[in-house]
Amino acid sequence: MNLKRIKLELFHLRKAFSQYHQLRRYIRNRFILNRKILGFLGTFERPQTHDNLSIHTMLGHQHVLMALWSLASFYAVSKSIGKLYLHSDGTLTADDTRILQKFFPSAELVDPVGVLTQYADKFSQYPEIRDFRVKYKKNFFQTKLIDPFVISDRDIRLFFDIDILWFQNSELIENEIRNNCPHSYMMTGTFSDEEGDPNANTVYFKDGSKLPATFSSFNGGIMLYHKKNFPADKLTE
Repeated sequence: MNLKRIKLELFHLRKAFSQYHQLRRYIRNRFILNRKILGFLGTFERPQTHDNLSIHTMLGHQHVLMALWSLASFYAVSKSIGKLYLHSDGTLTADDTRILQKFFPSAELVDPVGVLTQYADKFSQYPEIRDFRVKYKKNFFQTKLIDPFVISDRDIRLFFDIDILWFQNSELIENEIRNNCPHSYMMTGTFSDEEGDPNANTVYFKDGSKLPATFSSFNGGIMLYHKKNFPADKLTE
């Protein structure tokens, strides 16, 4: 475990103790219960119920267990099941891949570097997007926006981060998918730091300006859209 990971673990331990007052429960869940999911004997994926929907998430080596819990909860409650793409951040090991393929045997694992070669024909349809993707290949926020748009062979795309647990089927998402997704959605939330600063999530630019609060409230944790709502000519302006 490197220094960065140690600092992150200490941060979460401190937060569990000082903010949530659940240190003992956090330690049990984090270091004991968390790994029990690996002992599940079956698979978590279910047969596809929608042939025009793709589901995407991005993960790395340190996120595999979290991803299993997130995806397992999604499959447990969701009615609309599409083709699953697991986008690697480049740190997945051979063991990670084996674990993911065990529980999601039909999923397509997408390598962040190999994707440009594997899907060269699709990227060639969007030369400006491809060039942007190559220029900022280490920016994984750009990767998680661009790769699902380019490589998916389905019109409706649902992306969600692996730190999300699904406790029930989202009626809003379900209704949109059922109606061929006429609208695009992003997750929103109330953003403030522990001291209550409402500008804690404000996006600042190099020239000193900042993104209006209305737009700063959007969060890429969950995104749902139909490809027709994102014409390539608009994305490349």
